[in-house]
Amino acid sequence: MFVQAVLGQLTVAFDLKPGFVMAHFLVSILLLSDALVLVRRSGQPDGPAHVIVSRRILVLGRVLVGLATLVLVAGTVVTGAGPHSGGGKHDDVARLDIKIETAARVHSGIVWVFLAAALVMVWLVRRDRAPRGIHQRVTLLLVLLVLQGALGYIQYFDDIPALLVGIQSQAQPRSGVRR
Repeated sequence: MFVQAVLGQLTVAFDLKPGFVMAHFLVSILLLSDALVLVRRSGQPDGPAHVIVSRRILVLGRVLVGLATLVLVAGTVVTGAGPHSGGGKHDDVARLDIKIETAARVHSGIVWVFLAAALVMVWLVRRDRAPRGIHQRVTLLLVLLVLQGALGYIQYFDDIPALLVGIQSQAQPRSGVRR
């Protein structure tokens, strides 16, 4: 939490420079992820964890976490390069010196790999007869990925409307300008 306070102050002090905004957001995601793990584990008995899925599902789950991290980082780059970097009425806010089309394509490519891995996970979970709760979580992940991706493509082909950037979250726009 202390890191967030410092990053927040630096973000303001350096006039919303994308690097600080990106770091502030990514630390927020890390803290949120840690909080979710703590809440989940608080309802479990003490002692070592017991694996309830096959080894290949466990490995692919770790790959998905890594891919999700790449998606988030790439998404912050897209936002930092885009017209809504820093948000609001600040036309003089710094942007990353990257073409938004390039950033969006890289981000989109990572998302497609993530989606493919999620589809493989759905198949493995069914094939290996994982517990029902795992089926539900993987299905939810897939649904959210498709919805998020659809919103990203709408942004990309609609010249990045600010309202959709706000709805989607400043971390994951898959937007660009029209080709």
